[in-house]
Amino acid sequence: ERYENNNRSSRTFTLSIPKPDLRVSAKSLTPHTIAPGEDLDLTATIKNFGNGHALNTSNLKYFLSTNSSYSSNDILLDQSTISALGTNSDETAKKTVTIPTSTTDGTRYIIFYADHDDDVDESNESNNWTSLSFKVHTPEPDLVVEKIDLDQSGYYQGDAMSIDVTVKNIGDWAAGSSEVKVYLSSNSSLGSTDFFIGSGSISSLQSGDDDIHTHSFTIPNTVGNGKWYIIAKCDADDDVAEDNENNNVRAQIFDVFPDKPDLKPISISISPNANNLTAGQSVNLSATVKNIGSANAGSSWVDYYLSTDSIYSSNDIYMDYDYLPALNAGDDYDIIDNFFLPSNITGNMYLLVAVDVYDNRVNESNEGNNVISLPVVISSSGAGKMANEDGSIPNQELQFEFETFPNPFSQILNIDLKNISDHNSFINILDARGKVVHQQTGNTNRITIDLSELSKGMYTLQVINNGQVKNDRIIKH
Repeated sequence: ERYENNNRSSRTFTLSIPKPDLRVSAKSLTPHTIAPGEDLDLTATIKNFGNGHALNTSNLKYFLSTNSSYSSNDILLDQSTISALGTNSDETAKKTVTIPTSTTDGTRYIIFYADHDDDVDESNESNNWTSLSFKVHTPEPDLVVEKIDLDQSGYYQGDAMSIDVTVKNIGDWAAGSSEVKVYLSSNSSLGSTDFFIGSGSISSLQSGDDDIHTHSFTIPNTVGNGKWYIIAKCDADDDVAEDNENNNVRAQIFDVFPDKPDLKPISISISPNANNLTAGQSVNLSATVKNIGSANAGSSWVDYYLSTDSIYSSNDIYMDYDYLPALNAGDDYDIIDNFFLPSNITGNMYLLVAVDVYDNRVNESNEGNNVISLPVVISSSGAGKMANEDGSIPNQELQFEFETFPNPFSQILNIDLKNISDHNSFINILDARGKVVHQQTGNTNRITIDLSELSKGMYTLQVINNGQVKNDRIIKH
């Protein structure tokens, strides 16, 4: 040819080769809160969103991260092999991974990374990873003062106070032994100037368990009238590493009254005639107690004794007692009771009505006027009759007796009945306000009562047999 250089021509064009595109289309993890060293169950679905087939298998890798974005500093936990996926096909992988024990508490992330090793040539290499968050929480104890129980809501200067502090472990891990400290404060916040009452040991507590520390305290005479607080701080010496170190303090308000009550028995009478009593006979007593003080008085007890003189002493013969409810200043309370005189006591005696001498629970302005006396003359009921060999009087009505054990008790109380003419007995348990909190019948000489449902404190046990009623104090600790 004339021109050999014009035989070729060219044109550009684009050749598009279909490629796959692997992405994480679905993901989940459980649980959402775990401790270091525990396992997470992971599920992920890998889908080929591209136009071409994946020619190779690929690796789905699981990383632990401190944020929601993948970086080379993230910790590889495990991996799953994903098959070569055709267009629009997917595959679900499940894997259980262990969170390293060195992981600190807080929000963490699992990075799901498809085709991490670039085994598949994809149309888009920047959309292979996604993340899910979860929380890491190291199980720790958490001690709190759950409640502070005071035996009364108000006190006078010099009154004795009983304080029960309940410490509970609300954390999710066991707590070792610790100390609880108790303070008197003029406000509800614990401060360096608060008066230290005392401390006590709290035992090791499993999660959800509690322990009670009891402390006795006398209100100082320097404490003024008004609102005061008992403050308790658990783990006071920081013996236990807790999940929350800022919830160890609790306060309980109470009143200190400006004046004091004064309980005084102001009248006493009995029937039959006080100068013509018979050993072993039934006596009906009427008495009136008045609060002559300038402040209200809490509840207490009235006791009856036989004495050789008009002065109460521990050698006097105990007869019976009654519950005395709280009395406002100036109020009085009438008491009616019935009891039997001892069958072996005769002569010139005194019947004493003694108020608040049993446990001195009421702090009074005058503790020397709590007793009133009535002279009585008791003769033998055997005049003109021959006594039995055991010293009892013929035809005299039999008086039953009973004993309780253990007393104080924790759950079970036993009652042994003696000299009963009727085996059918009725039992009442009364609280400090005179309310019946338990009733039971019995038809044997020994009656066993389950009182586990009662709270700690003092109660009245009332036993009724063949029309006779007898009372005794019982204490649950």
